[in-house]
Amino acid sequence: MLVCSDSTAAAKREDRSGVIIQEMLKAHNAEIADYKIVPDEPTAIQQQIKARCSGHSFIFTTGGTGLGPRDSIHRGAVKATLERDADGITEAMRSYGQMRTPLAMMSRGVAGSMGNTLIVTLPGSSDGARESLKPFFRPSSMPAA
Repeated sequence: MLVCSDSTAAAKREDRSGVIIQEMLKAHNAEIADYKIVPDEPTAIQQQIKARCSGHSFIFTTGGTGLGPRDSIHRGAVKATLERDADGITEAMRSYGQMRTPLAMMSRGVAGSMGNTLIVTLPGSSDGARESLKPFFRPSSMPAA
């Protein structure tokens, strides 16, 4: 779990989205191996992701994924670390969110892998993070094989 936020890293704002993500993951029996807050700076974000890739199956990041002036930093830093894109994941997150709020279409989150680790960006807003993570836990509509 990586929180990418200048104000949270400077202790000017309390992290809410990271806490929500952790709670949701724990509710589904996921172990949170690491929780780190970094400024919204490309080098810091990329260093933290690369350091966490070995030994972790998933890395969820939270931070600006919208259209704000600094929202491209978090997204771009994560995208630059990906070896393979997983666009279907972000399409599912936006589609699920679109059923709840028209603002979901503004999300520019990215997902993909580096080595054997799946990396997913989630919005920095509490509601956005919650709604974007929900599709991971939806019961499948496909019948069992």
